[in-house]
Amino acid sequence: MANRTVKIWDTVIGVYIQTLKGYNNWVNLVTFLPDLKLIASGSVNRTIKIWDAATGVYMQTFEGYSICTNLVAFSPDSKLVASGLYNDTVNLWDAGTGEYVRTFGPFWLDDKIVKVWDAATGVYT
Repeated sequence: MANRTVKIWDTVIGVYIQTLKGYNNWVNLVTFLPDLKLIASGSVNRTIKIWDAATGVYMQTFEGYSICTNLVAFSPDSKLVASGLYNDTVNLWDAGTGEYVRTFGPFWLDDKIVKVWDAATGVYT
């Protein structure tokens, strides 16, 4: 049985730092904010949790998914969180408030075209 946690390690010296707890199902993705201050983790329970990377303190949850997420990323300015879903769409969230902003897609992978969306307007360019 999986322990449903995220373990943080210092990869330079190989030392365990801490464990992030709070999931009732498997964790399937983890990413750091570009400045390494926050961690985002996603679970098959259809949520993304945000954690303080230094202290391991839970900060907020993004929820409202009808299906499992398969990726999560922070915007370069750390103001937005993007979460990719198994239905070929991407949800955009306000990283500070946890509020839903918009959905992009679907991104049909079989047409072999890279699609670019304006994050501010939601318009496909």
